[in-house]
Amino acid sequence: MRHKLRFSGFILLFALLVVGGVSVLGQASLATWSPAQTLGDGWWNSTVVDRQGRIHIGWYDPINMIDSFSYASYAFDGTWADKNDVLMTVPCCWTVRNAMAVTSDGMLNVLYRHQSNLYLAKAPVNEASDATNWEFVSIVADTGYYLDMIADKDDVLHVVWSGRIQGLGTDLPTSLESRPCPYCSDLFYRQSTDGGSSWSLPIAISTEPDTGNDRPSVIQGDSGRLYIFWDEGTDWYQGRGQALDVRIVYSDDGGLSWSEPIKLAGTKTNRDNIRPIQIALTEMGDGSLMAVWRYNTNEDPHIYYQISNDVGETWTTPESIPSIYARDMNQTPLDDYELVTDLLGNLHLFVVGSYTPYPASLSSLFHIEYRQGRWRSPQVIYEGSNLIWPEWPRADVGPQNDLHVTWFNRIDFYGSQSETDDQRGKLSVLYSHRGPTLPQLPTQAFIPVPTATPQAAVIKFEVTATPFPTALPIERAINAQTNSDMYATQTLMLALVAGAMVCGGFAVTHRFLSRR
Repeated sequence: MRHKLRFSGFILLFALLVVGGVSVLGQASLATWSPAQTLGDGWWNSTVVDRQGRIHIGWYDPINMIDSFSYASYAFDGTWADKNDVLMTVPCCWTVRNAMAVTSDGMLNVLYRHQSNLYLAKAPVNEASDATNWEFVSIVADTGYYLDMIADKDDVLHVVWSGRIQGLGTDLPTSLESRPCPYCSDLFYRQSTDGGSSWSLPIAISTEPDTGNDRPSVIQGDSGRLYIFWDEGTDWYQGRGQALDVRIVYSDDGGLSWSEPIKLAGTKTNRDNIRPIQIALTEMGDGSLMAVWRYNTNEDPHIYYQISNDVGETWTTPESIPSIYARDMNQTPLDDYELVTDLLGNLHLFVVGSYTPYPASLSSLFHIEYRQGRWRSPQVIYEGSNLIWPEWPRADVGPQNDLHVTWFNRIDFYGSQSETDDQRGKLSVLYSHRGPTLPQLPTQAFIPVPTATPQAAVIKFEVTATPFPTALPIERAINAQTNSDMYATQTLMLALVAGAMVCGGFAVTHRFLSRR
């Protein structure tokens, strides 16, 4: 009997060691971020990952007083394509805002700002580092500043931008805005089903008569639903307006019609000009929505999130994300947040902030993961300093659940004892990635299609009669993913296997001792 008790104790201890070792192994296997790599001078970066796992990165580089769109790509095998300025626009200095999308025919599409116009150009994904392979496709808008573009699952290009209606029979810019925000931007949407050769008429998403629009974005969730979200109130480019709230619209018919705006105003609406800004949005694995934003003041330095389970009809009360604080509002009015859902249904937030409220600490670039209903500890991707300020993170998810993020640094040389004329401020674009957490999957081949002769789009815009056509309810089966934790699942499975082996060994040994 004593032998059996000793043996049972040994088996229990062995099982605990096995399970504990598996747990430690699971924690040790958590992927980490690669050291930041500088891609070149410039700012206003954009990213997209194609179906073969290559990350494409673009940014604005005002080289030699000529505005240009710079490009680099990072292949799945770890090799970089040449970094080149592939699209020249005009003499300095019209900010070349940009967004990229890859279609299944293997074409990299770039929406970029050319002076005040928005143009579309494209090149084959495997040859995009050579400027001679790029071709101009069409004019998308005749005036605009902020912009965004995606290609949906059917290769339809969706574009949203903040701008004004140009012309209307005259050469003077006109606007739907009036005092106190004359010539402030309105928000518009277009789509193309033929790779940008032609475009639908613009749909007015937001035309409030006395406000502007900043930081618009467009995304598609796994459900197939399209979302546009933005800051309502200010127009940074015009230098007018005041923050009002952050807003969301959605489309269940591929962008043909859009819901009325869903407004998130925070909980401080009874106070003067304390309003949410910098909204980021994603569709979660179960079809719910998460929105992240901050207030437009240092008075409340927290970063907040809200969740909706009914496509924005109702939202949870704003809660602050633990262990992270927003950056100082006086550093820059142009930063943004990025929020993406990975292939396992986990959420990834990229913010520039700090561990403690301003001015106690410096601003750095953080990655914060949300899984199993709670936020994990913030992870520093790039540590800022009193001279280097990260800004504008843009992220994407690869086919093995690998993560890619780009941003730019403002490098401030003011006050330096050794500063020269060319060191009075610098901008540089950086990149980092986190390795795969899923097994290697077969890459998907691109599907070549006949290339239509590019036709310039009609520039004269007409606003739709109904600015906010409400989408009719559509019954659709949401392709929801279970919000699972891969590391926890792996640990549990290994523990179960180890437990089964231990139990098997115990049974055999028990029979041996019994025979004795």
